[in-house]
Amino acid sequence: PTPPLSGVGYFIPVNDDAGVTGARLRFAVVTGTTNNLWFQERVSGTAAWTVWHKIYTTRNTSVDSNGFIKAASPIVKLFSEKIELNDEAQRQNIEFEKLGVGDYLIKGSSGFAQEGWYIETPKDANGNVLFSVIYTTLESGDISVKTYKKKFDFEIVSIVSDLDNPVDITENRWIDIRLQEIEVIDDPQQ
Repeated sequence: PTPPLSGVGYFIPVNDDAGVTGARLRFAVVTGTTNNLWFQERVSGTAAWTVWHKIYTTRNTSVDSNGFIKAASPIVKLFSEKIELNDEAQRQNIEFEKLGVGDYLIKGSSGFAQEGWYIETPKDANGNVLFSVIYTTLESGDISVKTYKKKFDFEIVSIVSDLDNPVDITENRWIDIRLQEIEVIDDPQQ
């Protein structure tokens, strides 16, 4: 996203450094675009504004199951027995179905995000994934997510999904799924 034009928005006095010799007023201007807020500031007596800085909020970021802040668009948090949707995902008619142990279906979404990250799985303190995840977009457009225990494959010398041992998503953890954004057209008659 591109920041707005310089000097456009709401002016906010930041501080006046009261009691400090030679103190000057600092002002900030805050403005917004569809999902983002931006600010820039300037000190009184100077003509130059700083560059625009993006403000990160719960509207444009999400905290994943590992505690990291990530860029957000529609986000589905997939738990073992339910899903949670952020504000943007609630604009879609998303439904959840658990088909069996470690077998989940997300229906009615716009599909995986086409840019940036689109799935994040929970990890332990050492960065190891807690379970193996296989995900796909079905012909219907629904998202299938299956979770399995992990095993070591000696032929390819790698950890792989143990397809004979499905496992549910760990309690109090979830899989983050970032969906493709949908354009929202405001109705001028509302």
